[in-house]
Amino acid sequence: MQAKTVSPTSTIALTPSPAAMPFWSQAPSTAPRSSELNQSWQPAVELTETDGAIYVQVQVPGFLREEIDVHATSTDVLVRGAHFASTALSQRCVLASEFHYGPFERLIRLPAPIAPQSTLAELHHGLLTLTLFKATATEARTSAQNVQLRDM
Repeated sequence: MQAKTVSPTSTIALTPSPAAMPFWSQAPSTAPRSSELNQSWQPAVELTETDGAIYVQVQVPGFLREEIDVHATSTDVLVRGAHFASTALSQRCVLASEFHYGPFERLIRLPAPIAPQSTLAELHHGLLTLTLFKATATEARTSAQNVQLRDM
């Protein structure tokens, strides 16, 4: 690529990158109405594994333990919950919002069978971490299990 020569008297128009601009200037011309704040959405998920376990992390910022439900089977994990905008927020005119409100549900298919009864779930600073221990041949036939969430 060839460098462009600029004279000291020329004018250069600078256009800020979208990342450098305040988010409200990038907002669509129509902000969400308060009635649209509690629509369904899907949280970000990360899936990793070791020889003995599968780890699922789900981003749920602002959620309380009571707002999340985890259900595990030997082949998948269902994470669901609901977090609604406060009454005070629903009475305001929302200019821009990137927050997620309303119900969500994520069904995560697992790469290997797990022992559902051994599943651990911890919620810490808006990150739900599930530790799913891989099953032996007999454990793989275990029925579904609701998982109790622990605060870290």
